[in-house]
Order: sequence, then structure tokens, then C-alpha cells
Amino acid sequence: MAKSSINFAKASSGGLRHNDRSDVPDYLLPEEFRLDNSFDLSANEAEKKMISLYAEAKKNYLESTGQKLQATSYRWEAVINLNKEHTLEDVQRLSKELEKETGFTSVQIAIHRDEGRIQKDKQGSDFPIHNYHAHVTFFTLDRETGVNLYRKDITPGQRKEIEKEIFEKQPGIKKGEAGSEDRKEFNKLLRELRKEKDFKVMDTQRLSKIQTMTAKSLGMVRGKVSVKEEARKLGVDQDLNPAERLGHKQYKKTKQEQERSILAKQKDLKAEIAELREELKTQGAGREKYAELEEINKNLKKDIKSKDLTISKLHKEIQNFKNISIPKEVHHKKINAVVMKEKENIERAEDISNPKEYVKNEIKTNEISTLLNEHTTTKNRMIGSDEIIIDSPHTFINHIQDFLEDKVRNIVKQLKEYENKIKEQASKILGLEKENKYLMKEVKQAYEKVKEVTERDGKNTNDIKTKMDTNKDTVNKYELQRELRQLKEAKTNREKDDDYIQRR
Repeated sequence: MAKSSINFAKASSGGLRHNDRSDVPDYLLPEEFRLDNSFDLSANEAEKKMISLYAEAKKNYLESTGQKLQATSYRWEAVINLNKEHTLEDVQRLSKELEKETGFTSVQIAIHRDEGRIQKDKQGSDFPIHNYHAHVTFFTLDRETGVNLYRKDITPGQRKEIEKEIFEKQPGIKKGEAGSEDRKEFNKLLRELRKEKDFKVMDTQRLSKIQTMTAKSLGMVRGKVSVKEEARKLGVDQDLNPAERLGHKQYKKTKQEQERSILAKQKDLKAEIAELREELKTQGAGREKYAELEEINKNLKKDIKSKDLTISKLHKEIQNFKNISIPKEVHHKKINAVVMKEKENIERAEDISNPKEYVKNEIKTNEISTLLNEHTTTKNRMIGSDEIIIDSPHTFINHIQDFLEDKVRNIVKQLKEYENKIKEQASKILGLEKENKYLMKEVKQAYEKVKEVTERDGKNTNDIKTKMDTNKDTVNKYELQRELRQLKEAKTNREKDDDYIQRR
């Protein structure tokens, strides 16, 4: 059973995709040994939640301080050791306790059961050692105030607040010089009051308390206790020489380095040799190959006896034998695999600016040289239907360089065509803009003319009415009324036109 452990580290936005396995790392166990993972939110859902929490804290910070929120370090992640039987609900329960203790807000919880390492049993068969663990991503800003809660110490403002309270409670107390008795007494009061106020800083005491809380919540055995007060509470001896606590990334790197330095044992060699014999048997290899294998086995046994053979070196020696001594048919297959892999790399690299440099950096020339060691000429079809003769690594590289250069030329040609189309469209748009300006000018002139005519018609109408009133006997009343109606209709029509022009 694993001991409990919880370790906090800064998290990036990419960590959410790692947790839900949207981004699959390359160090997972082989697929046949992987168990199902669990998570409460996908990376996209968790990112939306993180953004929403930040917006809320930002708004509240602005309202309370009148300043814009500048915090950038508000994504923190806890990596927690688990046993096989632990579930997502167990970690969610612990997460709620951590939220209450720290003031953080949980954003995403994930349990990984697909990591670990492979070992071999006495029969030489592989079996996994699973690394069961959880990732809990937290938003560490106070949602009400926007203040960052993940701090190793209290803020200067909080310290001043405590000091002010000390002076108020004990007016005669002196802060004193550093190292003086007055300063020691003052600092003692400072610590007591700070503990009483509980500012929730992530100092050594709180982290130790969280370790204890984690072990209790998950029903696991707690590791060594390095904090005196916490050790006293638990009734255990204090660890006076605590090891440096590593982040989970540093821990993984250190573990890999340690494994590279582990010495190989006879059972490791025996398992590898047995596997090679089986492979040679399957491929129908001759006696000379078995003799070569026995010679290698003999030399490696000597290295193990003299403690000069690591696991890493053993694997390298075995791989070298496979590359050189396996039958020719397998060479052909491996060459084909390498060529096809490089073809895929080329197709993905169509947007590179320097194809020759890309080829030099990316193609594994040494690997191809090894595979071609016993074959001076190998025929292989790649990139369409053209047949290519690969008689050396340099020939292979030259073919790929030519292919890449053709691809780049085609892309440049297409870009120029698109550029010409864009220029053509821009020219059309410019012409339409000019035409639009001209039409607007004409509309404005028409509007002014209609306005002028309307004003004139209004004056004519008044003249007709006056004439009808003053010359009732001599003027043909019906003709004047008809003329008046015509003027009114003309005015109405112009008003409609005027309204239409205004809307335009």
C-alpha cells in the first residue's frame, strides 16, 4: 500500500489537457496494462470554469480596490498519491476539505491509472507497477476579493495589521533591534496573533497539516512528519532530516535518471536473451546468428559480474544485436517503415521555410545507415508511383530534399495566386466605394432640389387661397380649387420622395 502524499505545483493551461488525456504523453504504460482513468470535467469545460472564476475575481477586485487585477499565478495543481481502490468520489471529498482549508476553488479532478513502470517476473514476463495518482487543479484567487491565496507568507498589509493590534494591546511594548530580547518577545506575540487570525498562507505548517488531512481523508498511512507542532499533534517523532520535496515533474525526472543508473542483473540478461532466441527461431536464423548471440551473452555476463552493466546499457546492446543480426527480410521491412515514417514527416512539414535544414535535422541518418549495412541497394516505392533506388543514406536524403523543394515551390506559387486574387477583390471594393460616394452626392443634390420645390409650392398654395378669398366674383372658383388640389398632390408626392431620400 502506498503512503499518502500531496504535492502542490504551479499548473499551466496545458495541464488540463494532460489530465483528461486530450494530450497523450509518451511515457504511459503499454496499452495492455493501462487501466481506465477518471475525471470530472473535460479540459474545455475546466478551462471555461477557470475563465469564469477569473472574471468574477477580477470584477470584485476592481470594485473593492478601484484597480485592475494583475494576478497571473492563480493556477495550482495538487498531485496526490492513491491506491488502486480509490475512486473519483474519494478525491472529490478530499478536494472539498482542501477548499475549506485553503480557500481555493477546485476546477478539475482527474485520476490516472495508466502510468507506472514495467518489471519482469521470474519467468521473464512483463508485469506493470502502476502509479495511481490524482491531479486536482485549483483556482487560487479569492473570488470575493481577487487576492491570491497561495502565498508562502502573509502580505505586508497583514503584517502591519497584526503589529498595530500588538501595539494597541500592549502600549509599552517595543519592537527592538534584530536579535534583541525586545524583538524576540515582539516576534513571539506576532506569531501567536498570526496563528490566531489564520491568514491561510501556504507555509510549512499548513502544508504539513494538509498532508495529515490527506492521509486521514483517503485512509492511507502518512509519511514522515518534519514539522514539530504537527508531529506533536499526531504523537509521532519529528523527522529532523527531511528530504527536499520535489515537484511531480522533478520527481519523475529524478526517477528516470535513477533507473538509468540501475545495474542489470543476471535475470534481466536471461530474459532478454530468451526473447532474442525466440525471435531468431521465428525468423529461421542460421547457426552463426545463434553463435553471435551466445558471444554477446557471454560478454554481458562478465559485465554484470564486474558491475559494469546498467539496464539502459543492456537494452542498448540487445537493440544493436537486433539491428545487425536479424534476417534480411526484416531489414527490408524496417527500411520500408523508416521511409514511410519520413514520408509522413515530410507531408506534415509542407510549411517549413528551409527544407534542406529540416531534412538534416530530422532524418535519422544513423538509423538508416545501420539498416542498410548489409544491403547496398534496396528498392522502395514512396511518394506517388515513382520508383526510387536507395543505395546510400545520402541518396535517400537527396530524394527527400528534391521532394520538399518541389512542395515548397508549389506552395509559394499558390500563395502568389491567392495574393493576386486578393488584390483583384480589393480593387473591386475600391471601385464600389467610389461609386457609392458619387451616388450619395447625387442623392444629396436631389434632396436639396426637392426641398426647394416644396417650399415654392407651399408659397403658391397660399397665393391661390388669397386670390379665392379676395376675388370671389371674378375668379373661376372651380379652376382654382383644381389647381390647389394638383399642388397638394405634388407636395404630397415630393414629401414621400423626401422621406425616402432621408432614409437612404
